[in-house]
Amino acid sequence: MPTHSMPYGSWPSRWSAADAAAASRDFAGLQAGLGGLVWLEYRPEDGRCRLWLWRDGTTRCLTPARRSVRSRIYEYGGGAFCIVDDGVAWVDESDQQVYRTRLAEAPVAEALTAQARRRYGDLHHAPAWNAVLAVEESHAAKGWRTGWSPCRCMTVRTGCWPRAPIFMPRRG
Repeated sequence: MPTHSMPYGSWPSRWSAADAAAASRDFAGLQAGLGGLVWLEYRPEDGRCRLWLWRDGTTRCLTPARRSVRSRIYEYGGGAFCIVDDGVAWVDESDQQVYRTRLAEAPVAEALTAQARRRYGDLHHAPAWNAVLAVEESHAAKGWRTGWSPCRCMTVRTGCWPRAPIFMPRRG
């Protein structure tokens, strides 16, 4: 078998880097609820992240058309969706605002926040308050704000990296 020298780290291939990247989907954030399983799926062919529901042996996309689910809070993102009583709450990649999609209807984006220059992430549902808790990052002023969607907020000092707000009901 003939051999030939090539630069270090290279070899001939029928696959390009773009082909390799387009061949793999990414799955994240698996949660149980709504009578099934909900997860976030990235599809490289169109560059969008979508929420999917598996229930009773079938899958259904919960993300409205031309939308992508992704939080860019802290520049890294995280906690881009949570399950709520009647559907899912999620962060839209384009404007970083929180929306809700109800399970009973076709995927429609219902705005829960409308704050320019703010990002949201680490979403959690607080059933006792019927609220979505989120970390809010403000680019209008220094620091982060944590609070409840859609409007009640508490301030956290600059320099802190607030963790996901979690609802803990009082006992006794």
